[in-house]
Amino acid sequence: MTIVNQVVREEAGDKEGEISVVFLPDEAIQGINRSFLKHDYPTDVIAFNLEDNPGEVLDGEVYIGFEQARMHAKEYGVSYREEIHRLIIHGVLHLCGWEDDTPPKKRKMAVRENYFLTKILN
Repeated sequence: MTIVNQVVREEAGDKEGEISVVFLPDEAIQGINRSFLKHDYPTDVIAFNLEDNPGEVLDGEVYIGFEQARMHAKEYGVSYREEIHRLIIHGVLHLCGWEDDTPPKKRKMAVRENYFLTKILN
C-alpha cells in the first residue's frame, strides 16, 4: 500500500479520486508558490485540492520541493527518505481537510504526521 493510499484510507474513508505527487526543484516550486500563493520563495510542500464535488471525491496534487526536503532533512537530522515521506503525508493530510494555519493546528497535524510516519517506516 502506498503512503498516499494509507493516509487517504484512514483520513477520508471510502472516497475515490486521484492524487498526484510531483517532485520539483527550488525554481519550479517557487514559481508555483509565487503564482498561486503569492509567496516568492521555494517551499517544501504545496497541496492543491482539485475536487469538483467536495465531499464525494478526493482529487488533488501534492508538489514536493525536493531540494528543500534535502536541506530540511540535514537540518532536522533525519534521512532524506523520511523527510520526503513526511512531506507526502503532510500534503495528503491537507487534501483530507487538515489545516496548519495556527500553532495548535500545526501541533495536531505534526502528531498525525508522526503517526503515519511511524506506521510507514516501521
